Amino acid sequence: MPASTPMRSVLSGGAARRRVLVGHPGGLHPPLSQATHTIRTREVCTMMWRSATRRLRDRGAGRPMRRWAVFLTASFALFMAAIESSIIATALPTVSQELGAGLNWGSWVVTIYFLGQTVSLPVAGRITDRFGAKPVFLWAAGIFTLASLGCGLAPSLVTLILFRAIQAVAGGAFMPCVVRVLATTFEDESDRAIGLTTTVWTVGVMVGPLLGGAFLELGFWRGVFLINVPLGLIFLVFGFRLPRSGTVETSPVDVLGAGLFGMTMVAALLAINELGATAPSPVVLCTLCVLAVGGLTVFLRRAGRIRHSIIPMALLGQRPYRTINMTALVYGMGSVGFATLLPLLAESRFDMSALESGTLLTSRAVVMLVTSSVTSAILDRTGFRRPMALGFTLLAASLIISGLIPKNVDATLALSIASGLAGLGIGIAVPSFSSTGLSEAGSNISALTGLRGMFMTLGATFGVSVTTVLTAQSSDEGSSLAHAFVAAGLVTLALLWMVRRLPERPTRRPSDSDISPAQAAASAE
Repeated sequence: MPASTPMRSVLSGGAARRRVLVGHPGGLHPPLSQATHTIRTREVCTMMWRSATRRLRDRGAGRPMRRWAVFLTASFALFMAAIESSIIATALPTVSQELGAGLNWGSWVVTIYFLGQTVSLPVAGRITDRFGAKPVFLWAAGIFTLASLGCGLAPSLVTLILFRAIQAVAGGAFMPCVVRVLATTFEDESDRAIGLTTTVWTVGVMVGPLLGGAFLELGFWRGVFLINVPLGLIFLVFGFRLPRSGTVETSPVDVLGAGLFGMTMVAALLAINELGATAPSPVVLCTLCVLAVGGLTVFLRRAGRIRHSIIPMALLGQRPYRTINMTALVYGMGSVGFATLLPLLAESRFDMSALESGTLLTSRAVVMLVTSSVTSAILDRTGFRRPMALGFTLLAASLIISGLIPKNVDATLALSIASGLAGLGIGIAVPSFSSTGLSEAGSNISALTGLRGMFMTLGATFGVSVTTVLTAQSSDEGSSLAHAFVAAGLVTLALLWMVRRLPERPTRRPSDSDISPAQAAASAE
């Protein structure tokens, strides 16, 4: 090769490149030949990687996740979030003692979870409508798993409450995501699917104390939180296979309203907690009451002025939705809240162990699971009102019976029967109540679900908070809890009047105008 020939012109020819690849000397220096060979190898590997990932992506698009797999993934996420709402119930005295707190402050481990879900549910409904269910579900699953790890490693009560709040916010996002995914996946059968997943949530609430009692028997109360870490990683992997549900709106999320609402609820709960103190401070109590009432007033006025509030005023003030929300408030207090307190009643009034008190809810879970499956299957024939009226009556009777059981009887058998009666009532009422109003909501289905869940957890929050505060002030905690159960049963009977004002059957299916192009495309896929 002549010395005057530029090296770049040699490399630019196809023959020169082929010589490099086959090792032809061609007058080229060895270092340059190795560099060129490395570049070509990298290009070939890149092409092979792109081709492989494209085939995998095309294969995944051609084989969507089966409907039963979608249902199981969604149900498992709800099941884990529900377990965490009640698993701490049997461990509450132990946690309070080991972290150096009284029952009134230790109960914040329970109430902060309900409060976090109360704030999270309507926000998650809005975020799900805007960004779609799948990305929100994945973020919630990841945060929930990390927060569970933080709870299990918490060195103090304040740290535990902080991570519980984060865990609750992530867990509260599951319900709107699941409803949106199932509504897209099951279409005409979405009422039954959604009814069953709500039952899964309630079953998780019942199973939680049983697991908590088992961990206490092993002497490791932190396991009630750490168990979520491996399980969370499992359903996080399956969450990547969930179908996309599309979006229905591009409105901004009312983060300021969520913060204002959360601070208002915290001030109200702190005021209740201050009332239960040994020597409540009038200044602190009045300040907290002013903050709670003032914050609620500002929040409601702001929600009426802005277009996209955390709580849609149209779903809050109109008759069917107003009745649905009030029903959820009372039902959450009687079902979720006092289900959390039943193990505490067994331990304080009848001197049961943590494991024995946790097993009391087994009959409730089994009966409810079977009953809800049957009720969901015949929902089209029975309508909504009759199952709800019967179920709420049985739930109220179970609460009253639990509070009236004398000490000189077999408490384990009596509480198990009362628990099974509650499971029968919940299993009959929950599928119909979960489907009430969804067909009328149209594109606001996630917002309505989040709002209903918010009122349920709000009822459970104040029910648990008020009961634990009154119990802490009593010399006989068991008797005080028994009286609270009777009062809760009488309040639950008010649901019978509310049921008469709820829709009997779906008035219409969501029309094409309620479904955005993104939803239609996602459904077609």
